[in-house]
Amino acid sequence: MEVILPDSALSEKEIEYKAEVWKFMQDNVAPHVDDVEIGKIDIWDVIRPMGKHGYIGISFPKRFAGLVGLVVSEWLKKIL
Repeated sequence: MEVILPDSALSEKEIEYKAEVWKFMQDNVAPHVDDVEIGKIDIWDVIRPMGKHGYIGISFPKRFAGLVGLVVSEWLKKIL
């Protein structure tokens, strides 16, 4: 079951983060989906920039190089 959290349940900072991630995905991931699907580019060429921007590893503890994200951050990943 997909969880969709309305913006009214988010803090201003979380709404800004959601918008930032959404724009990144639209600009840097969505344009490459077809190329990844047909093997024209490697998926890691799309995933690495996500990691460099901190969009991967949010829910992992710092001792494992994660960012110790909130549950809301986990929901945002599902939404976005």
